Amino acid sequence: MSEPVTVYSAKNSPEAYLLKAALEDAGITAFVLNDNLQIASGELPLGWETAPKIQVAAEDAEAAKAILIEVGAKTPSETEEE
Repeated sequence: MSEPVTVYSAKNSPEAYLLKAALEDAGITAFVLNDNLQIASGELPLGWETAPKIQVAAEDAEAAKAILIEVGAKTPSETEEE
């Protein structure tokens, strides 16, 4: 497996794990980073640096992004505007 790359920054842990499951259903191994930071912060807005991030192998990144769009995940630019 190549280096992991971030394909999505989620609003919260439940969203991250839901999207991770969609990727895994499509056969793409995915990981969620920063979910513990989200739990520790509670509802405090700590910013995008601590948001849960979905990572996949670099060779799966384009396919993963397409799947995320297909299941209705917002693009990072749409999410950051909220």
